[in-house]
Amino acid sequence: MDALVAELVDAQDLKSCLPKGEYGFDSRLGHYLIHLLKPATLRVLWFNAEMAHPFTITIHMVSSLDGIIAKKDNSVSWFETSDYYEKGIDEQDVWEFLKTVDCYVMGALTYEHALELSTSYGWAYGDTPTIVVTHRDLAVIRPSIEIYSGDLVTLVNERLKSKYKNVWLVGGAILAKEFIRLKLADEIRLSVLPIILGEGTLFFDQLGYEQTLHLKDVTAYKSGMVEMYYEIKK
Repeated sequence: MDALVAELVDAQDLKSCLPKGEYGFDSRLGHYLIHLLKPATLRVLWFNAEMAHPFTITIHMVSSLDGIIAKKDNSVSWFETSDYYEKGIDEQDVWEFLKTVDCYVMGALTYEHALELSTSYGWAYGDTPTIVVTHRDLAVIRPSIEIYSGDLVTLVNERLKSKYKNVWLVGGAILAKEFIRLKLADEIRLSVLPIILGEGTLFFDQLGYEQTLHLKDVTAYKSGMVEMYYEIKK
């Protein structure tokens, strides 16, 4: 498993720094956030959190129509869409919902991307515990950040389940696929933006086996984005 974890963090699977911000961040971060989390996500998960839902690991990604979650240059300008879908619903504020996320899990490259963005927008995850899966010696910039280099099953069963209820895996693609392969993830929330990027990091690239899902919700927005919420059938 150690070799596997090393593979996870060395692959080009950057993307999706799902934010948990502090209220003083500039408006650019707010605009960035609103494209990462949408009202269907807020409605369903906020209700679950209030009802003391059981332990859940959710994979959350934002992608283009052709399944790309990160451009080669790591730019995020493609989150800003000029499309307009008349039948769609309006976007809503995400700050209150983000309080319900207990812990974030990410790979090394996603963490490095979040650090890069933090120079312009501030650290996107606030004080929420953040676990970075890597064997590399990375800088820890906040007390809430922990570097983890062990077994993924042990991480979930012995570390996460005993402390948290609502865990979000926010990147990268290979780490997300490994959580699915090991049957550690419970949900996928995929937000598809109205753009074809043509090249970059794919969300799913040869998972290696067939995985059935159950569609729990789908929502279209005035921005042209479509959000799909799936249960991973085990």
